[in-house]
Amino acid sequence: MTKLIIRFFLILTASVVLFKFNYFDNYDLIIEFLLIIGLILNYRKNENTAEAISNYFYWPIMMFVIFLHAKISLFSFIDAFIILLCLKTLVLFLNYFKYKKISVTSSYLSKFWIFIFYMYLTEIILNSTHGFKSLFYFIGLISCFETFLIIIKNKEWKLNCISIW
Repeated sequence: MTKLIIRFFLILTASVVLFKFNYFDNYDLIIEFLLIIGLILNYRKNENTAEAISNYFYWPIMMFVIFLHAKISLFSFIDAFIILLCLKTLVLFLNYFKYKKISVTSSYLSKFWIFIFYMYLTEIILNSTHGFKSLFYFIGLISCFETFLIIIKNKEWKLNCISIW
């Protein structure tokens, strides 16, 4: 529950500072700070349902906040994100129906994908390019496939698995 409160407080504070006081000169630094906090909180997963749900909603909210200010085309990003969102949602449902848990099993590859996702969002904030898009997309696909195989293969739920092998 503490991660949920921390994330909500950070997003609320950043929104108030940015939009109430028109403090857009350092917008990229504030959003980058929020992304780093989200990344740190993401790597410290536990089995708490509220914190898992806050983790699932944190990244799309941060993307929305980034695209509010960034002057880039949303459609240059949305195709890869929609495909990965559908696959990650499918993995979440499979995990829930098999183990009755909201927290999805995590592997090293899925943790690496979250870091690449962070790097891609950072790249969008700082220079509005899409150099990490292919890496973000393909590592995400492989990560989804690996997590799917981990869920199918394992009889009991574990929060962290090294790999399918």
